[in-house]
Amino acid sequence: MNREAVHKKYSIPFEVLKKYESSSIAKVQSEGAATIYDDYALKELSFIMSLLDFGFSWDEIMSYMKMKKDSKYCHCMDLLNEKRNDMLEEIHKKEQMISRIDYLKYEMKKDLDDTKG
Repeated sequence: MNREAVHKKYSIPFEVLKKYESSSIAKVQSEGAATIYDDYALKELSFIMSLLDFGFSWDEIMSYMKMKKDSKYCHCMDLLNEKRNDMLEEIHKKEQMISRIDYLKYEMKKDLDDTKG
């Protein structure tokens, strides 16, 4: 499957495809001017897209993929745990903000009830 077909079928941005093609981990074939993606490359790209969704930078992705290739699974797990912890911290901050909003709403309702009574 060529780059355009991969982009269209899997909605992978051209920027990601080009970065992948120029990376040291790329498993693509060249047929003239076209780049051909096999099943292995598509599987890797799917995984890369997940890592991007999780907030990994391209450099982090390349490090992760190299560690995975070198069977350094403990280091991969560390990176995933770090991202997970970052997400949890973000969630906790948002929860605190929601609680503050709820308190402001409570105070406002209380003030309105006091002025009515």
